[in-house]
Amino acid sequence: MKTIGKLAMILVVLTFFNEVYGQITGRITDNNSGEPLSGAVVMWGAQEGTTTNSEGLFRIEASASGLLTLTASYLGYESASKKVTFKSGKPLQVNFALEAKALVAEPVVITATRTENRLTDVPARINTLNPIQISNIPTSSSDELLAYIPGVQISRSFGVLSPKSTVSMRGLSGKEQSRTLVLFDGIPINKTDGGSVNWNLLNTDQIEQI
Repeated sequence: MKTIGKLAMILVVLTFFNEVYGQITGRITDNNSGEPLSGAVVMWGAQEGTTTNSEGLFRIEASASGLLTLTASYLGYESASKKVTFKSGKPLQVNFALEAKALVAEPVVITATRTENRLTDVPARINTLNPIQISNIPTSSSDELLAYIPGVQISRSFGVLSPKSTVSMRGLSGKEQSRTLVLFDGIPINKTDGGSVNWNLLNTDQIEQI
């Protein structure tokens, strides 16, 4: 008799919980293609929610009967809501087919606050070597004089005695002399076929200012 009493108690408890708790299941898909939307959010109440799996399926454990409002949302889609009547202990299925929408960002307004100026009138940093500085530099090569100007680098990829050195400003030439314009008395001396400069043709005694 004791054994029968215990079994009866267990059956009563299980029956009680089955009557209190129930499930709301469903699937969220794209309204046009029917493809499942993975990671879609389903909310009910103020702070309760769940997400769909890779197949667009969701499951809600509900404990109270009554009217529920389910809201499904997904990035790039219009949200949708449905009001359903749920009864404890009875499964309920609710599906959503969401409509895609275009993502429109807030407009960005750019307002100019400066006046237009000629490039030659815009202040720029200029570094120079005067005649006294040039005469005090122990070198006979004109390109090596440029190494004493801040931000100017000299590269001799063909050897120290080679006239084919590359002069770059702040490392922006990428070892291509054609990317740095060299003027002698206002006249470009870069070669037209590759932009290189034969620095040995420039006598340091003839250079007054760099």
